[in-house]
Amino acid sequence: ARTLITVETPYGPVRIKVATLPNGETKSAPEYEDCRARAKAHRVPIRVVYAAAQMAAQQQGKS
Repeated sequence: ARTLITVETPYGPVRIKVATLPNGETKSAPEYEDCRARAKAHRVPIRVVYAAAQMAAQQQGKS
């Protein structure tokens, strides 16, 4: 099953896709378009926003 959560980053909110695997493990991935838009607005590389979003998701326990 997949769900979307939104996390706050220093660059603004970013949606995170959270997938629950059959064994109960969860995986998460920031939405690329959200990261791209925040990176463009703040003039930073996408990877910086992506990393901030992953960190925020981990802090919420959704990694």
